[in-house]
Amino acid sequence: MAQIEGKAGDAKTELRMAIAGPITSVVIGLICLTLTRALEGDPAMIPQAPVEAMFWWLGYINIGLDLNEKSRQCAVMYRRVRLRGVKLHYR
Repeated sequence: MAQIEGKAGDAKTELRMAIAGPITSVVIGLICLTLTRALEGDPAMIPQAPVEAMFWWLGYINIGLDLNEKSRQCAVMYRRVRLRGVKLHYR
């Protein structure tokens, strides 16, 4: 589990941190699904062997985390844009 000790110093650093998390989840997910395939499993079906099943679940969970993070980020960005629009409107 990653831990951040403080806030990012500038917007550029914060952007890199926001991009790195989802990309890492996708990379880990794809590696796990590739390992499932290499162990003679089919990534489209749940494998019966424990090791293959572990890589299969880790692969799909990490890709799901990426999709969840992207939807959350879109919602946050939408709220920020809406709030800025409201502030500009009432100035």
